[in-house]
Amino acid sequence: MVARWPVTELLRNTAGMRDSFRVVHPDPASNPGITWSSYTMMDDTRDRIDYIFYKGPISPVSSFEYKGVNPLIETSGKNADSAYRKNEWPSNHYAVITDFDY
Repeated sequence: MVARWPVTELLRNTAGMRDSFRVVHPDPASNPGITWSSYTMMDDTRDRIDYIFYKGPISPVSSFEYKGVNPLIETSGKNADSAYRKNEWPSNHYAVITDFDY
């Protein structure tokens, strides 16, 4: 499933910006770019929530999800956030990193 987030669509269709991850990995079925929280797996829409948009005479040469050195541990209940406090990436979701050729 690919969610059509209103602001993401506005950036693409009105501002003419491009999603760097999707340019490098055009097929969402083979590389979905999972960046959402692992501890609310059933509560949220399963689509990317982190992007790096660009416009102009540059092009992405690589793009990937940064998930830290240690994988996040799926937990639930009152201790759901405890797995993140010891992780090098202090967030409840992952980041996208893109290298561009200028």
